[in-house]
Amino acid sequence: MKADPEKIPEIRASFARMETKDDLVKALNLAKEILYGKGVNEFSLKNITYYADTRFQRKRYSEFQIPKKQGGTRTIHAPVPGLKAILRCLNLLLLSVYEDGYENEAMGFIPGKSIKNNAEWHTGKSFVFNIDLKDFFPSIDLYRVKTIFQLPPFNLKGEKEPLAYLMARLCCEKMEVVRKDNLGAEIKKVATVLPQGAPTSPAITNFIARKMDRRLKGVAKRFGVAYTRYADDITFSSNHNVYKKGGDFLLEVEKIISEQGFCINESKVRLQQREYRQEVTGLIVNEHPNVPRKFVKQMRQWIYLWEHYGYEKANLFFRRDYSQKAGRVLAFIPPLDLVLDGKLKYMKMVVGPEHTTWMKLNSRYSLLTQDRVISDPDLLDINKALESLFVEMRKNIDEFIAEVNYHQETNQAINIDDNEATD
Repeated sequence: MKADPEKIPEIRASFARMETKDDLVKALNLAKEILYGKGVNEFSLKNITYYADTRFQRKRYSEFQIPKKQGGTRTIHAPVPGLKAILRCLNLLLLSVYEDGYENEAMGFIPGKSIKNNAEWHTGKSFVFNIDLKDFFPSIDLYRVKTIFQLPPFNLKGEKEPLAYLMARLCCEKMEVVRKDNLGAEIKKVATVLPQGAPTSPAITNFIARKMDRRLKGVAKRFGVAYTRYADDITFSSNHNVYKKGGDFLLEVEKIISEQGFCINESKVRLQQREYRQEVTGLIVNEHPNVPRKFVKQMRQWIYLWEHYGYEKANLFFRRDYSQKAGRVLAFIPPLDLVLDGKLKYMKMVVGPEHTTWMKLNSRYSLLTQDRVISDPDLLDINKALESLFVEMRKNIDEFIAEVNYHQETNQAINIDDNEATD
Protein backbone atom coordinates (compact mmCIF):
# COMPACT_ATOMS: atom_id res chain seq x y z
CA MET A 1 0.00 0.00 0.00
CA LYS A 2 1.51 3.30 -1.10
CA ALA A 3 0.03 6.78 -1.21
CA ASP A 4 0.00 9.02 -4.24
CA PRO A 5 3.46 10.66 -4.24
CA GLU A 6 1.76 14.06 -4.05
CA LYS A 7 0.12 13.03 -0.76
CA ILE A 8 3.27 11.77 0.96
CA PRO A 9 4.53 15.22 2.11
CA GLU A 10 1.11 15.92 3.64
CA ILE A 11 1.10 12.56 5.42
CA ARG A 12 4.61 13.08 6.75
CA ALA A 13 3.79 16.58 7.95
CA SER A 14 0.70 15.30 9.75
CA PHE A 15 2.77 12.59 11.43
CA ALA A 16 5.52 15.04 12.41
CA ARG A 17 2.96 17.34 14.06
CA MET A 18 1.70 14.60 16.35
CA GLU A 19 1.99 15.52 20.02
CA THR A 20 -1.14 13.99 21.52
CA LYS A 21 -3.50 11.08 20.93
CA ASP A 22 -5.92 13.48 19.28
CA ASP A 23 -3.18 14.36 16.79
CA LEU A 24 -2.73 10.66 16.02
CA VAL A 25 -6.46 10.41 15.34
CA LYS A 26 -6.21 13.36 12.93
CA ALA A 27 -3.33 11.70 11.08
CA LEU A 28 -5.25 8.43 10.85
CA ASN A 29 -8.29 10.27 9.48
CA LEU A 30 -6.11 11.90 6.83
CA ALA A 31 -4.91 8.44 5.81
CA LYS A 32 -8.49 7.18 5.85
CA GLU A 33 -9.61 9.92 3.48
CA ILE A 34 -6.75 9.04 1.12
CA LEU A 35 -7.55 5.33 1.22
CA TYR A 36 -11.35 5.37 1.30
CA GLY A 37 -12.25 8.77 -0.15
CA LYS A 38 -13.95 11.80 1.30
CA GLY A 39 -17.17 11.48 3.24
CA VAL A 40 -16.32 8.31 5.18
CA ASN A 41 -16.97 8.19 8.90
CA GLU A 42 -13.96 9.45 10.79
CA PHE A 43 -12.17 7.59 13.57
CA SER A 44 -12.64 8.86 17.08
CA LEU A 45 -10.21 8.66 19.98
CA LYS A 46 -12.66 6.24 21.58
CA ASN A 47 -12.33 3.92 18.56
CA ILE A 48 -8.55 3.96 18.75
CA THR A 49 -8.21 3.42 22.50
CA TYR A 50 -10.84 0.65 22.45
CA TYR A 51 -8.98 -1.41 19.86
CA ALA A 52 -5.64 -0.67 21.52
CA ASP A 53 -6.78 -2.46 24.68
CA THR A 54 -5.44 -6.01 24.36
CA ARG A 55 -7.82 -7.15 27.12
CA PHE A 56 -10.52 -7.25 24.42
CA GLN A 57 -8.64 -9.99 22.58
CA ARG A 58 -11.65 -11.80 21.16
CA LYS A 59 -13.12 -8.54 19.90
CA ARG A 60 -9.92 -7.54 18.09
CA TYR A 61 -8.94 -10.59 16.07
CA SER A 62 -10.48 -13.73 14.65
CA GLU A 63 -8.15 -16.66 15.14
CA PHE A 64 -8.19 -19.66 12.84
CA GLN A 65 -5.93 -22.48 11.72
CA ILE A 66 -4.87 -23.23 8.18
CA PRO A 67 -3.02 -26.37 7.11
CA LYS A 68 0.58 -26.08 5.99
CA LYS A 69 1.66 -27.62 2.71
CA GLN A 70 4.08 -29.96 4.46
CA GLY A 71 1.80 -30.86 7.35
CA GLY A 72 0.77 -29.22 10.60
CA THR A 73 -1.17 -25.98 10.92
CA ARG A 74 -0.45 -22.27 10.99
CA THR A 75 -2.38 -19.84 13.19
CA ILE A 76 -3.67 -16.73 11.46
CA HIS A 77 -5.03 -13.73 13.35
CA ALA A 78 -7.37 -11.68 11.16
CA PRO A 79 -8.33 -8.28 12.61
CA VAL A 80 -12.02 -7.48 12.88
CA PRO A 81 -13.25 -4.85 10.37
CA GLY A 82 -12.99 -1.91 12.77
CA LEU A 83 -9.41 -2.67 13.76
CA LYS A 84 -8.49 -3.62 10.21
CA ALA A 85 -9.50 -0.17 8.96
CA ILE A 86 -7.40 1.50 11.66
CA LEU A 87 -4.39 -0.69 10.89
CA ARG A 88 -4.64 -0.06 7.15
CA CYS A 89 -4.55 3.67 7.81
CA LEU A 90 -1.73 3.33 10.32
CA ASN A 91 0.19 1.23 7.80
CA LEU A 92 -0.11 4.01 5.23
CA LEU A 93 1.28 6.50 7.75
CA LEU A 94 4.20 4.23 8.61
CA LEU A 95 5.08 3.42 5.00
CA SER A 96 4.94 7.08 4.00
CA VAL A 97 7.21 8.19 6.83
CA TYR A 98 9.63 5.27 6.38
CA GLU A 99 9.57 5.33 2.59
CA ASP A 100 13.32 5.65 2.00
CA GLY A 101 14.54 3.70 5.03
CA TYR A 102 14.88 0.19 3.61
CA GLU A 103 18.05 -1.65 2.78
CA ASN A 104 18.37 -2.48 -0.93
CA GLU A 105 18.52 -6.16 -0.02
CA ALA A 106 15.06 -6.17 1.64
CA MET A 107 12.54 -7.32 -0.97
CA GLY A 108 9.29 -8.40 0.66
CA PHE A 109 6.24 -6.13 1.14
CA ILE A 110 8.10 -3.07 -0.15
CA PRO A 111 6.53 -0.87 -2.85
CA GLY A 112 8.23 -1.35 -6.20
CA LYS A 113 9.84 -4.69 -5.30
CA SER A 114 8.68 -8.23 -6.00
CA ILE A 115 9.73 -11.85 -5.82
CA LYS A 116 11.20 -11.43 -9.30
CA ASN A 117 13.51 -8.67 -8.05
CA ASN A 118 14.50 -10.98 -5.22
CA ALA A 119 15.22 -13.89 -7.56
CA GLU A 120 17.26 -11.78 -10.00
CA TRP A 121 20.02 -11.34 -7.43
CA HIS A 122 20.67 -15.08 -7.40
CA THR A 123 20.46 -16.17 -11.05
CA GLY A 124 23.25 -18.15 -12.70
CA LYS A 125 25.11 -18.86 -9.44
CA SER A 126 26.88 -22.11 -8.61
CA PHE A 127 25.47 -22.16 -5.08
CA VAL A 128 22.18 -20.84 -3.67
CA PHE A 129 21.75 -21.05 0.10
CA ASN A 130 18.31 -20.57 1.72
CA ILE A 131 17.52 -19.83 5.36
CA ASP A 132 14.01 -19.58 6.83
CA LEU A 133 13.37 -17.55 9.98
CA LYS A 134 11.16 -19.44 12.41
CA ASP A 135 7.94 -17.80 13.67
CA PHE A 136 8.99 -14.54 12.04
CA PHE A 137 6.03 -12.34 13.02
CA PRO A 138 5.39 -13.56 16.59
CA SER A 139 9.12 -13.42 17.35
CA ILE A 140 8.67 -9.63 17.57
CA ASP A 141 7.08 -8.48 20.82
CA LEU A 142 5.33 -5.27 21.80
CA TYR A 143 8.46 -3.78 23.37
CA ARG A 144 10.43 -4.07 20.12
CA VAL A 145 7.56 -2.52 18.16
CA LYS A 146 7.31 0.38 20.61
CA THR A 147 11.08 0.87 20.45
CA ILE A 148 11.14 1.07 16.65
CA PHE A 149 8.47 3.80 16.80
CA GLN A 150 10.72 5.78 19.16
CA LEU A 151 13.65 5.68 16.72
CA PRO A 152 14.15 7.68 13.49
CA PRO A 153 12.31 8.35 11.28
CA PHE A 154 9.27 8.06 13.59
CA ASN A 155 10.90 9.75 16.62
CA LEU A 156 8.01 9.16 19.03
CA LYS A 157 10.16 9.58 22.14
CA GLY A 158 10.17 11.77 25.21
CA GLU A 159 6.77 13.40 25.60
CA LYS A 160 5.60 11.52 22.48
CA GLU A 161 6.38 8.09 23.94
CA PRO A 162 2.70 7.41 24.85
CA LEU A 163 1.92 7.59 21.12
CA ALA A 164 4.55 4.94 20.40
CA TYR A 165 3.02 2.72 23.06
CA LEU A 166 -0.53 3.28 21.78
CA MET A 167 0.47 2.45 18.21
CA ALA A 168 2.37 -0.64 19.35
CA ARG A 169 -0.69 -1.89 21.24
CA LEU A 170 -2.80 -1.44 18.12
CA CYS A 171 -0.32 -3.50 16.12
CA CYS A 172 0.26 -6.34 18.60
CA GLU A 173 -1.87 -9.11 20.08
CA LYS A 174 -1.68 -11.51 23.01
CA MET A 175 -1.13 -15.10 21.91
CA GLU A 176 0.69 -18.27 22.80
CA VAL A 177 4.22 -18.32 21.42
CA VAL A 178 7.27 -20.56 21.62
CA ARG A 179 10.39 -19.19 23.27
CA LYS A 180 13.69 -20.67 24.47
CA ASP A 181 14.58 -20.75 28.16
CA ASN A 182 18.05 -20.15 29.59
CA LEU A 183 19.05 -23.72 28.78
CA GLY A 184 17.91 -23.47 25.17
CA ALA A 185 14.80 -25.62 25.61
CA GLU A 186 11.61 -24.51 23.86
CA ILE A 187 8.76 -23.47 26.13
CA LYS A 188 5.28 -22.11 25.48
CA LYS A 189 4.18 -18.80 26.97
CA VAL A 190 1.68 -16.01 26.38
CA ALA A 191 3.15 -12.81 24.98
CA THR A 192 1.96 -9.67 23.19
CA VAL A 193 3.48 -9.91 19.71
CA LEU A 194 2.99 -9.07 16.05
CA PRO A 195 0.16 -11.22 14.64
CA GLN A 196 0.46 -12.87 11.27
CA GLY A 197 -2.53 -11.45 9.42
CA ALA A 198 -2.50 -7.79 10.49
CA PRO A 199 -1.98 -5.16 7.73
CA THR A 200 0.84 -3.50 9.70
CA SER A 201 2.87 -6.62 10.52
CA PRO A 202 4.85 -6.98 7.24
CA ALA A 203 6.03 -3.35 7.25
CA ILE A 204 6.98 -3.42 10.92
CA THR A 205 9.05 -6.57 10.48
CA ASN A 206 10.97 -4.78 7.72
CA PHE A 207 11.60 -1.80 10.00
CA ILE A 208 12.88 -4.03 12.78
CA ALA A 209 14.94 -6.28 10.49
CA ARG A 210 16.81 -3.35 8.95
CA LYS A 211 19.79 -3.66 11.31
CA MET A 212 19.97 -7.39 10.64
CA ASP A 213 19.88 -6.69 6.89
CA ARG A 214 22.78 -4.25 7.19
CA ARG A 215 24.88 -6.68 9.20
CA LEU A 216 24.16 -9.67 6.97
CA LYS A 217 24.89 -7.56 3.90
CA GLY A 218 28.25 -6.67 5.42
CA VAL A 219 29.13 -10.31 6.06
CA ALA A 220 28.01 -11.27 2.57
CA LYS A 221 30.20 -8.58 1.04
CA ARG A 222 33.27 -9.74 2.98
CA PHE A 223 32.77 -13.33 1.80
CA GLY A 224 31.92 -12.35 -1.77
CA VAL A 225 28.31 -13.56 -1.82
CA ALA A 226 24.96 -11.95 -2.70
CA TYR A 227 22.33 -11.46 0.02
CA THR A 228 18.60 -10.71 -0.03
CA ARG A 229 15.69 -11.14 2.37
CA TYR A 230 12.05 -11.55 1.37
CA ALA A 231 10.07 -11.45 4.64
CA ASP A 232 11.29 -14.52 6.55
CA ASP A 233 13.21 -16.02 3.60
CA ILE A 234 16.93 -15.23 3.57
CA THR A 235 18.97 -16.12 0.47
CA PHE A 236 22.71 -16.09 -0.18
CA SER A 237 24.32 -17.05 -3.49
CA SER A 238 27.81 -17.24 -4.95
CA ASN A 239 30.09 -19.13 -7.32
CA HIS A 240 32.16 -20.49 -4.44
CA ASN A 241 30.99 -22.61 -1.51
CA VAL A 242 31.25 -20.86 1.85
CA TYR A 243 28.20 -22.58 3.33
CA LYS A 244 29.82 -25.45 5.23
CA LYS A 245 28.18 -26.10 8.59
CA GLY A 246 30.44 -24.77 11.30
CA GLY A 247 32.40 -22.65 8.82
CA ASP A 248 33.27 -19.01 9.43
CA PHE A 249 30.55 -17.65 7.16
CA LEU A 250 27.64 -19.58 8.67
CA LEU A 251 28.87 -19.01 12.21
CA GLU A 252 28.76 -15.26 11.63
CA VAL A 253 25.35 -15.44 9.95
CA GLU A 254 23.87 -17.54 12.76
CA LYS A 255 25.32 -15.18 15.38
CA ILE A 256 23.84 -12.08 13.73
CA ILE A 257 20.39 -13.65 13.33
CA SER A 258 20.37 -14.74 16.98
CA GLU A 259 21.61 -11.37 18.26
CA GLN A 260 18.82 -9.64 16.32
CA GLY A 261 16.20 -11.70 18.14
CA PHE A 262 15.34 -14.15 15.37
CA CYS A 263 15.67 -17.91 15.13
CA ILE A 264 16.62 -20.11 12.17
CA ASN A 265 14.21 -22.88 11.17
CA GLU A 266 16.80 -25.62 10.75
CA SER A 267 14.40 -27.90 8.88
CA LYS A 268 14.19 -25.36 6.03
CA VAL A 269 17.89 -24.58 5.59
CA ARG A 270 19.11 -25.87 2.22
CA LEU A 271 22.03 -25.55 -0.18
CA GLN A 272 21.14 -25.77 -3.88
CA GLN A 273 23.81 -26.40 -6.49
CA ARG A 274 23.75 -25.47 -10.17
CA GLU A 275 23.53 -29.11 -11.30
CA TYR A 276 20.04 -29.28 -9.79
CA ARG A 277 17.00 -27.04 -9.78
CA GLN A 278 17.70 -23.86 -7.80
CA GLU A 279 14.68 -22.06 -6.37
CA VAL A 280 14.33 -18.69 -4.68
CA THR A 281 10.95 -17.50 -3.36
CA GLY A 282 9.08 -19.86 -5.68
CA LEU A 283 11.00 -19.00 -8.85
CA ILE A 284 13.65 -21.03 -10.67
CA VAL A 285 16.97 -19.16 -10.89
CA ASN A 286 19.42 -21.55 -12.60
CA GLU A 287 19.68 -19.29 -15.67
CA HIS A 288 17.11 -16.51 -15.27
CA PRO A 289 13.97 -16.02 -13.15
CA ASN A 290 11.35 -18.48 -14.36
CA VAL A 291 8.15 -20.06 -13.15
CA PRO A 292 8.10 -23.79 -12.28
CA ARG A 293 7.22 -26.24 -15.04
CA LYS A 294 4.19 -27.52 -13.15
CA PHE A 295 2.81 -23.99 -13.01
CA VAL A 296 2.69 -23.96 -16.83
CA LYS A 297 1.46 -27.55 -17.03
CA GLN A 298 -1.48 -26.71 -14.79
CA MET A 299 -2.50 -23.74 -16.93
CA ARG A 300 -2.29 -25.83 -20.09
CA GLN A 301 -4.53 -28.42 -18.47
CA TRP A 302 -7.30 -25.96 -17.58
CA ILE A 303 -7.14 -24.15 -20.92
CA TYR A 304 -7.35 -27.50 -22.74
CA LEU A 305 -10.43 -28.52 -20.73
CA TRP A 306 -12.05 -25.16 -21.44
CA GLU A 307 -11.30 -25.47 -25.18
CA HIS A 308 -12.67 -29.01 -25.50
CA TYR A 309 -15.50 -29.16 -22.93
CA GLY A 310 -16.63 -25.57 -22.49
CA TYR A 311 -16.24 -23.21 -19.58
CA GLU A 312 -18.90 -24.65 -17.27
CA LYS A 313 -17.51 -28.19 -17.30
CA ALA A 314 -13.93 -26.97 -17.08
CA ASN A 315 -14.85 -24.83 -14.09
CA LEU A 316 -16.46 -27.83 -12.39
CA PHE A 317 -13.27 -29.86 -12.87
CA PHE A 318 -11.25 -26.92 -11.58
CA ARG A 319 -13.41 -26.52 -8.46
CA ARG A 320 -13.12 -30.21 -7.67
CA ASP A 321 -9.34 -30.12 -8.09
CA TYR A 322 -8.99 -26.92 -6.09
CA SER A 323 -11.02 -28.28 -3.18
CA GLN A 324 -8.88 -31.43 -3.02
CA LYS A 325 -5.57 -29.58 -2.74
CA ALA A 326 -4.00 -29.72 0.70
CA GLY A 327 -4.06 -26.42 2.50
CA ARG A 328 -7.01 -24.80 0.75
CA VAL A 329 -9.50 -22.57 2.54
CA LEU A 330 -12.82 -23.66 1.10
CA ALA A 331 -15.01 -20.76 2.21
CA PHE A 332 -14.40 -19.45 -1.27
CA ILE A 333 -13.30 -21.12 -4.51
CA PRO A 334 -12.35 -18.54 -7.16
CA PRO A 335 -13.71 -18.94 -10.70
CA LEU A 336 -11.43 -20.57 -13.26
CA ASP A 337 -11.21 -17.57 -15.59
CA LEU A 338 -10.12 -15.26 -12.77
CA VAL A 339 -7.42 -17.71 -11.69
CA LEU A 340 -6.11 -18.19 -15.23
CA ASP A 341 -6.07 -14.45 -15.81
CA GLY A 342 -4.09 -13.92 -12.62
CA LYS A 343 -1.65 -16.72 -13.37
CA LEU A 344 -0.99 -15.39 -16.86
CA LYS A 345 -0.34 -11.90 -15.53
CA TYR A 346 1.95 -13.34 -12.88
CA MET A 347 3.88 -15.37 -15.47
CA LYS A 348 4.18 -12.30 -17.71
CA MET A 349 5.63 -10.34 -14.81
CA VAL A 350 8.24 -13.06 -14.27
CA VAL A 351 9.26 -14.06 -17.82
CA GLY A 352 8.24 -11.02 -19.88
CA PRO A 353 5.71 -10.51 -22.70
CA GLU A 354 7.97 -11.99 -25.41
CA HIS A 355 8.40 -15.40 -23.76
CA THR A 356 7.17 -18.00 -26.27
CA THR A 357 5.30 -20.18 -23.78
CA TRP A 358 3.52 -17.22 -22.25
CA MET A 359 2.55 -15.85 -25.68
CA LYS A 360 0.99 -19.18 -26.71
CA LEU A 361 -0.95 -19.61 -23.48
CA ASN A 362 -2.13 -16.01 -23.48
CA SER A 363 -3.28 -16.29 -27.10
CA ARG A 364 -5.33 -19.41 -26.34
CA TYR A 365 -6.83 -17.78 -23.25
CA SER A 366 -7.70 -14.61 -25.17
CA LEU A 367 -9.57 -16.63 -27.81
CA LEU A 368 -11.58 -18.33 -25.09
CA THR A 369 -12.52 -15.12 -23.32
CA GLN A 370 -13.12 -12.70 -26.19
CA ASP A 371 -16.76 -13.77 -26.61
CA ARG A 372 -17.39 -14.82 -23.02
CA VAL A 373 -20.01 -12.83 -21.10
CA ILE A 374 -19.58 -13.03 -17.35
CA SER A 375 -22.74 -14.34 -15.73
CA ASP A 376 -24.28 -12.99 -12.55
CA PRO A 377 -23.09 -15.98 -10.46
CA ASP A 378 -19.57 -15.33 -11.74
CA LEU A 379 -19.84 -11.70 -10.74
CA LEU A 380 -20.88 -12.78 -7.26
CA ASP A 381 -17.91 -15.13 -7.12
CA ILE A 382 -15.54 -12.38 -8.19
CA ASN A 383 -16.97 -9.99 -5.61
CA LYS A 384 -16.46 -12.63 -2.95
CA ALA A 385 -12.91 -13.09 -4.20
CA LEU A 386 -12.17 -9.41 -3.90
CA GLU A 387 -13.70 -9.33 -0.43
CA SER A 388 -12.24 -12.50 1.07
CA LEU A 389 -8.94 -12.94 -0.77
CA PHE A 390 -7.77 -9.48 -1.80
CA VAL A 391 -8.68 -8.30 1.72
CA GLU A 392 -8.16 -4.56 1.52
CA MET A 393 -4.76 -4.99 -0.11
CA ARG A 394 -5.57 -2.46 -2.86
CA LYS A 395 -2.96 -4.03 -5.13
CA ASN A 396 -3.23 -4.77 -8.78
CA ILE A 397 -3.70 -8.37 -9.80
CA ASP A 398 -0.06 -8.77 -10.83
CA GLU A 399 1.23 -7.92 -7.36
CA PHE A 400 -1.50 -9.92 -5.65
CA ILE A 401 -0.90 -13.12 -7.58
CA ALA A 402 2.86 -12.78 -7.10
CA GLU A 403 2.52 -12.61 -3.34
CA VAL A 404 -0.18 -15.24 -2.87
CA ASN A 405 1.76 -17.73 -4.94
CA TYR A 406 4.81 -17.26 -2.75
CA HIS A 407 2.90 -17.11 0.55
CA GLN A 408 0.55 -19.96 -0.30
CA GLU A 409 0.58 -21.38 3.23
CA THR A 410 -0.77 -18.11 4.61
CA ASN A 411 -3.07 -16.84 1.87
CA GLN A 412 -4.20 -20.24 0.62
CA ALA A 413 -4.73 -19.24 -2.97
CA ILE A 414 -2.79 -20.61 -5.91
CA ASN A 415 -0.41 -23.52 -5.61
CA ILE A 416 2.96 -23.49 -7.35
CA ASP A 417 5.00 -26.64 -7.30
CA ASP A 418 8.42 -27.69 -8.53
CA ASN A 419 10.13 -28.02 -11.91
CA GLU A 420 11.09 -25.26 -14.29
CA ALA A 421 8.94 -23.90 -17.11
CA THR A 422 10.52 -24.05 -20.53
CA ASP A 423 9.46 -23.34 -24.08
